[in-house]
Amino acid sequence: MELTERQLKWLGSQLGDKPDAAELQAAFDRLGSVRDTALETLRKRRAGWLAQPMSVNVSGVASLSYAENVKAIERQIAELVRMDDDPSDNAGGGDVEAAADDRLEVVPFVRTRRR
Repeated sequence: MELTERQLKWLGSQLGDKPDAAELQAAFDRLGSVRDTALETLRKRRAGWLAQPMSVNVSGVASLSYAENVKAIERQIAELVRMDDDPSDNAGGGDVEAAADDRLEVVPFVRTRRR
């Protein structure tokens, strides 16, 4: 079954622009679920991050850590696992756009005084 435009948009909102439509379609054909397709892609990304050193530190020059990236992917995986319905189930009220928008939070930006 071919991924619909709405399903591709939902996957793009979860995964960004990295995986191409052909990769997503192949995973969807194999797994049969948009959510499982997103989960597999995120788990592959997490595995890629974990295969690398988590931090690099050049004393007194620079420090770089990827631990927060891994934590963010793990939070996203947990959120997808908790979803009640699969976004591919359009007949069961699984509104793809609403499912993505329900998780948005408004964070106010407050101007601070300059010192």
